[in-house]
Amino acid sequence: MKKTLLLSALAVAAFGAQAEDIVYDFYKVAPEMAVFLSDEGAVASKVNYDLIDKTGAAVNFAGEMFTLGSKEEGWHGDITKMIDLTDGAVVDADKADPTHSFIVWGEKGPSRTIIMGGWGTEDGTFGSDYQAATEADYVATKHALAFLRNANSASREDTYFQVPEVQGPCEIELYAGTPLGKYATQLEVKVVPMVGGELKEAESVIKADAEAKRMYKLIYNYNGNEKVGFRFGCNKHELYLHHIIIKTGVEAGVENVAIDSAAENAPIYNTLGIQVDENYKGLVIKGGKKYIQK
Repeated sequence: MKKTLLLSALAVAAFGAQAEDIVYDFYKVAPEMAVFLSDEGAVASKVNYDLIDKTGAAVNFAGEMFTLGSKEEGWHGDITKMIDLTDGAVVDADKADPTHSFIVWGEKGPSRTIIMGGWGTEDGTFGSDYQAATEADYVATKHALAFLRNANSASREDTYFQVPEVQGPCEIELYAGTPLGKYATQLEVKVVPMVGGELKEAESVIKADAEAKRMYKLIYNYNGNEKVGFRFGCNKHELYLHHIIIKTGVEAGVENVAIDSAAENAPIYNTLGIQVDENYKGLVIKGGKKYIQK
């Protein structure tokens, strides 16, 4: 018991503020995305809705197509372009509103990016195409943001969904999938932290044994204490982003820990050393390991 109490005291000192959830969903969207993506013709239907088409030369906003420009005019040049998901405007990176969400691409050009209608479910089912692989991977959602085929495969690693800054540290739940096959060899979400407008080193969250056309829950932890924004995309693969949850106030270094079968029935303690059950929410200790019970 003394050992348990010591671990608990360290956890209390480390854990910090209560976590806050920021949700990005392409069906029930966050407020800063609602004006653009909740357009009746886009989110309400089950048809594909191109934000950038397969040539990378046009985007679809409120049912209308308009040209971004030719390669010679600069959209495929060094200046990063963004589609503002608040109003659909195409802007240069230095003119973007940092409080908005964007589809963003750089010098390799944009990849085809689509809101895919009906890719998910709200009734808890799983195991079918575009639905969760298992019950543990399930989240209620009906759409996905898909980075798909393009003549220039390198453009897929240069196209991202970008969200505004949050206060670190934080834990991010990524519900994602991929078709696998010719254009995608693995399920990989590329995460690029941005601090003070500067891009940090990209990291990848990979599901090595993923099945094609299934949705999986992946976890990414950012352990810095500064304000940080994020870009989510793929690394030359095809990617479906179904749902993103950013949990702020999560202490650096405290991660979800997979409990092995031998410890499954071990007692659970909260950070005060008091035994709790599986309904308790927050930082707990089980089998000698700290993890966040949700």
